[in-house]
Amino acid sequence: MYHHKKSSADSPIPDVIHAQARKWFVCMLGTPTAEERNAFHAWRAANPLHGEAYSRIGASWDAARQPAALLAQQEANVLAGYLHKMARPAQKQWRFGVIGTLAAIVVMCFISVYLWLEVPHALQDWQADYVTACAERQTMVLPDGSIAYLDADSALAHVDDANRRHVKLLRGSAYFDVVKSPDIPFTVEVSGGAVNVLGTRFDVQKLDDGAIVTLERGSVSVTVPGQAHEAFLTPGQQLTFSSAGMDAIEKVNVAESMSWRHGRYVFYRARLGDVINQIARYRHGKIVIASSALKDARVTGSFSLENTDEALLSLQSSIGFQQSNFGQWLTVIR
Repeated sequence: MYHHKKSSADSPIPDVIHAQARKWFVCMLGTPTAEERNAFHAWRAANPLHGEAYSRIGASWDAARQPAALLAQQEANVLAGYLHKMARPAQKQWRFGVIGTLAAIVVMCFISVYLWLEVPHALQDWQADYVTACAERQTMVLPDGSIAYLDADSALAHVDDANRRHVKLLRGSAYFDVVKSPDIPFTVEVSGGAVNVLGTRFDVQKLDDGAIVTLERGSVSVTVPGQAHEAFLTPGQQLTFSSAGMDAIEKVNVAESMSWRHGRYVFYRARLGDVINQIARYRHGKIVIASSALKDARVTGSFSLENTDEALLSLQSSIGFQQSNFGQWLTVIR
């Protein structure tokens, strides 16, 4: 399902205020500094609509957490009942404190597990303007008319910037068809790096530590913090970068590199961890690789994204890892 978090049609709150409120909400969920708290209170007091927009976002956030809290509370109540029966009558006051503490721990554990399994990217999605669900690919029209085609389980944020058209890929992959503008560059921020263009077609895939940029048409430049030079790509070229720097630019088959758009994934000497992440975007439940060495193993192959069971079996036969499934919620690879 596609989510584009704008104010509803019957809301008097302007989109710009809604966007500001969302950013303040994310900030205040963390550990804001004294300066940030002061700035937040000043912003909220400046306009009654600011407080209204902030309250609506808070209400939506609470509503998203209610199923987890309800489930956890139900389980905690059951456990508290068992503990109550087991406790000795002579220790009523002490027993009540222990039961309350254990019940609170159970509540927090259930909420944490639920969020980890069901909504692991909840906070990240609140920061995004465009989000795709598991196994869903969607075409998004950006404010300047450019097209972003998002892979499954991906998130893209639009950044307000008067001097450039600026988006941030928070998760997943996106193919961009950028409207040409000779005066205003288009920038994709991803994993600390930046892809800069004027008008072109290219693909960006976010990795655990870095990203892959593939150019179909036009030209792009890629900058990475700590690197003194820009990398310039021409059509048919691909660049991988990470916190360690940029790899050498490679010539690739563009159709194969962007095959995810048509439900297929083709990879050459890719990290197993990155390949598993791609499978996970099309599969309900969590996939965990129990070994960092196994995550870094290099694999080559291709598979359909429509059948993730077959994709995992294909990787298992080529690498020889063991796979344990815990219902539909968790798959452990070791």
